Amino acid sequence: MRSGWRLLAGLVFLAAGMQALALSDSPAGEDPQVLLEQNRRLLEKWRADPEHFARLKRDYAAFRALAPDRQERLRQLDHDLHAEDPATQARLLAALERYVAWLDKLEAGDRAWIESAPDAQTRVERVKTIRDKQWVKRLPRKVQEDLAKLPDDQRPARIAELRREERQRRLDWFWASHPRDASALKRARPTRLQEFPPEVRYYYGAILSHVLSSLRKERLHEAEGNWPLYARTLAKVMETPPPELPGFAEKAWPVRFVELPQDWKMALGPYRPEGKVGKAALKNMTAEAKHRMELARQLQSKHDKWPDYAVTATNIVRAEKLKVESQLGPNKPDHFAPTTQAFIKNELMPKLSEQQRKDLAATEGKWPDYPERLLGLAKLHDMAIPGMVRPGTPGFWEAMSKLLPDVPDRALRNFTLNELTADERKDLNLSLDDESSRERLVELYWTRHPAELDRQLKPHKSKRP
Repeated sequence: MRSGWRLLAGLVFLAAGMQALALSDSPAGEDPQVLLEQNRRLLEKWRADPEHFARLKRDYAAFRALAPDRQERLRQLDHDLHAEDPATQARLLAALERYVAWLDKLEAGDRAWIESAPDAQTRVERVKTIRDKQWVKRLPRKVQEDLAKLPDDQRPARIAELRREERQRRLDWFWASHPRDASALKRARPTRLQEFPPEVRYYYGAILSHVLSSLRKERLHEAEGNWPLYARTLAKVMETPPPELPGFAEKAWPVRFVELPQDWKMALGPYRPEGKVGKAALKNMTAEAKHRMELARQLQSKHDKWPDYAVTATNIVRAEKLKVESQLGPNKPDHFAPTTQAFIKNELMPKLSEQQRKDLAATEGKWPDYPERLLGLAKLHDMAIPGMVRPGTPGFWEAMSKLLPDVPDRALRNFTLNELTADERKDLNLSLDDESSRERLVELYWTRHPAELDRQLKPHKSKRP
């Protein structure tokens, strides 16, 4: 006899049909007559597939052969599972299906060790132990040897780190070979920034992370781990217009006095605000002191603004002929991130005339002159500097902003049978061989359940680890 877990996996996907034979198991809140009718239709459909129907009957017979307390525990688990929201159901059912398939392939000893666990927490720990061992066996021999040399208390952390690195490599390989469209997003299911294509990560790190408001950053953080909320939130964030200067990922430009290089602090020291000045003191001020105070006010007005603060500080230094040795932003090609360096060398420079090359070279070593000239030349040749524009096509971001949560098969079945008319079902042209027909059904499901959709697209209190 199959284990209870394997039986439950069969039941949660097929139990709706069996409820036609045992209405006492019907979920609370469902009309028994409606449930009976919808299951009658489903059973008629399944009878047309003898192999499938025979397996369903075997599952039901196996369930009836269990001890009464075991039956009740499975009923309760099934009830609790379907009490969750549709998106959570879909995630848990998929996890259950994968778990059962994995459990079936284990050696008898390992399977017995898991099933003999005294409680759920111990069972989870044993599953993790076996999965780690299986994963380590697939690693290169040298890595396995290095892991074996580690103390027992350090090995789990190292395995977790190696798993994260492997996942990132797989994601990078995935995006290297897939288009930027809704289909790829649904396959990758990114729920954190590092899981998006590299050009998206670069644009966010080089530009948006410096100009986004703290509120938008917090909303993005709250959405982490939540599919598709994080993707939809990021799509909205990506609408933020970038500043009119190219930045670079390795270093943020200063936005306040304490962030200035030391030589700039010394030069601009006399131009720092000194607090409120009274009318009497102002009247006795020299013209030079009033001038410095006005410049200090201008600099203070750009506090915490990027790149405005650095630009204003540079203008003051140049206008006052103050001595500084450094620049506040990128002023040579190698000051930019590798992506931008490659663009300048391989795409922009070949298109420039001799005079344009000379004009650009004349601004090297000066900020913001060099990036301003660089930006102007790129626009002149109808080119976009990496990091200056949102990567990807508008269609990619539009598709991301409209991603919908998952809906489990059972919820879709009930929706189709109970909430749709025969004509609506016909118009949907549903087919098991057509994946797009399921997507049409999911779209219609969420159209009819806007309140639930709104709830799903809000940050959950607990996040996926």
